[in-house]
Amino acid sequence: AWQRVTSLARGLGVALIVMLLVMFRGPALPGGGYAWIQHEWWGILGIIGWSYLAASVVYLVVGARPLALIAALATMLCLYVGGRHGHPVFLSPEVNGFADMGALFGSSSANVMLGVLAGTCFVTPQAVPQRLRFLLGLAGTAVVCGWLLRPLHGFSKNEATESFTLVTAGLQLLLFTGLYLLVDVAAQRRFTRPLAEIGQNALLAYLLPELCARIA
Repeated sequence: AWQRVTSLARGLGVALIVMLLVMFRGPALPGGGYAWIQHEWWGILGIIGWSYLAASVVYLVVGARPLALIAALATMLCLYVGGRHGHPVFLSPEVNGFADMGALFGSSSANVMLGVLAGTCFVTPQAVPQRLRFLLGLAGTAVVCGWLLRPLHGFSKNEATESFTLVTAGLQLLLFTGLYLLVDVAAQRRFTRPLAEIGQNALLAYLLPELCARIA
């Protein structure tokens, strides 16, 4: 019964979004009528969505093969660098205007791809020491490469530079490795129970700090 209620709520949500898209009217046009909904900036959630889409498609194509995923990661970083020095010339301005290749499928997607790489050691049977070596090696390599690339475009969160992406992702991997040792290997899970609901809902985790700040 609960599953039916959940499905009904999701269907109702989709219907409401479609209705809002149909009802929306923008500024009046010179020739009459009104502009339909248009995008100017995808926003943080939009960037995250495009990045997850890119990483998911790559994984579906190449599977859990680390070398192929590393090649995709390097390609994404190169795409970002190319975007900083002029949009990819093989794509039309209309395509880049809709979804900036360098920004959306470059360093932001590379950030997600590092997480995909980390996940490969959990979808295949591996011993704990082997997983630790892979995770620590990946984290250390990301931090070092990001540090060395700082002179290229600096270390900027707002610009999502390749250096910022690699260093912060590497630090996140180090934190993830520590949690893996504590929760999965040492089986210390009591402190994680209050965070379980948030961990299962990424959107809630994203919105919660802003909500708490407004309440305070």
